[in-house]
Amino acid sequence: MGLEVKSPLSETVGRQGVGQLFAAVDVGRLVPLDDVEAWMQALVETMRASASGDPGADILVPGEREARVADQQRRIGIALPHEVQAAVLEGAKALGITPPPSLR
Repeated sequence: MGLEVKSPLSETVGRQGVGQLFAAVDVGRLVPLDDVEAWMQALVETMRASASGDPGADILVPGEREARVADQQRRIGIALPHEVQAAVLEGAKALGITPPPSLR
């Protein structure tokens, strides 16, 4: 813990000094879920009302950026790097498959 934890990026040899713990809690057994949802909504509203470190930038909650990207990808597709597009086209040509118009 603390200073004993090594960076997995710069110190790749030896013990990292990291431990993991995962826990699942059924909050519905402790309090009504409607209450938890109301508390979470109030917390999100408080966060959104606070000052942003980047004026004009949206204040996002965990998972919101990913949800926006997933929505965009559903609407317009997933952008592939040029190298991947080229490899798919090459593979399609080798197999005699007509690639979708978005890759041609």
